[in-house]
Order: sequence, then structure tokens, then C-alpha cells
Amino acid sequence: MNDQRANLVTLFGQNGSGKTRRLMEMEKRTTCDQVLRIGAETLIEDIVAGARHGLATDTLICYRKIDNLLIDNLWVLASRPYVSRPVRELVSARRSDGLLTVLASDMTLAQWSVEQAEMASLLASGETVQF
Repeated sequence: MNDQRANLVTLFGQNGSGKTRRLMEMEKRTTCDQVLRIGAETLIEDIVAGARHGLATDTLICYRKIDNLLIDNLWVLASRPYVSRPVRELVSARRSDGLLTVLASDMTLAQWSVEQAEMASLLASGETVQF
């Protein structure tokens, strides 16, 4: 059985603390075939566009197949709770499949708890790194 806790890593830190730089370094140093670094804004746009065209499931399947998914600017989801659920489902499915997801957030876990308790619970279930 894989260690699902290790399959989710969240980098927490203030704006400018080096989270994006760390994601970029991870992207460059990854030895697996598939790695994607993406901003949460782009992920949201893809989810919304997929839903509009009836392809929401197809959109998430594409992200689900990537070996290492690095998502920057997670804080964007705080103001868009309607897309938080599909993102949480995506991350949970990736964890079940043993795939690594690394998230970067300017918001603290306590702030997530106030804004979106479900997202806070998911983030708390993985590894966390403070910047």
C-alpha cells in the first residue's frame, strides 16, 4: 500500500517566499517522463471550459494521468469555491493512484480552514512545508 500522505505536498508561505521557484526547480529536476507545473488559474479555466463543453471529466482525466502535477497559486481557489470540489476530487484521485501532487499556497492552513474547510482538510492530510 502506498503512503498517500507523501503523495500530496503543500508549500505554504507568503508571497515572494520562494514557493514558485521551488516548483520550477522540482520541474527541472524531475526524472520521470511526465511533469506539469501549472497555475491554479489555468487549471480553473480548463475545468470551467470543460464543463461548458460537457468535457469536464475528460479535462480532469488529462490532469489525473500526469506523473507529477505541480499547482501554483492555490489561493485562487479560495474565491472560487465552485471549482474547489473538482480540484479536491482530482487531488484525491491522484493520491489513490500513487501520483505526486505538489501545491503552493500563500494562504495558511488556518486561513483555508476559515475559507474552505474541505480544502483545509485535504491539505492537512498531506505533507506540509513552511517557507
